[in-house]
Amino acid sequence: MNAKGNCSQCSGAIQFDSSDMGQAVECPICGQTTTLLDPKIEAKQEDERRKKIDLDREAARLRQIELAAEREREKTARLYKLRKFGHYNRARSLLNAYAVLSIVTVVLFILVYFASIIRMNGFPNDAAFSISIGNAFVAFLIKYIGNAIFDIADCAVSKHDASKIQ
Repeated sequence: MNAKGNCSQCSGAIQFDSSDMGQAVECPICGQTTTLLDPKIEAKQEDERRKKIDLDREAARLRQIELAAEREREKTARLYKLRKFGHYNRARSLLNAYAVLSIVTVVLFILVYFASIIRMNGFPNDAAFSISIGNAFVAFLIKYIGNAIFDIADCAVSKHDASKIQ
């Protein structure tokens, strides 16, 4: 019974007896050594080889995804540690201490101003009062801008943490 196959070197068509299948012979077209295989078997082997390549690619893609997820988990852990143990809390505490000191300073300036009014029986130089009110305004402005920055940072970290939980 005759079978048809292709040379593995030149892809030329070879006709051979089916009993010779699997043997290495010299190709009549190119003269190279080739193994006689049924084209259906060759196609099946090619499909299996392509499936293996596809599986390897998919495995590599999944490894990349896992590495990216691991990097995100590490980033989340670093942000959490920074929020919990790092300079974040110190900066927040300093900002709050600054706010308290600015309030105390404003109160002291106002008390000194009114004490000078009582002692002089009249209004003293308004420049001191203007400076104290200006200082209070700047202090409160810094406090609220600082709190806004920290609140934005809190929201960003919270969103990042929440996205990792889901």
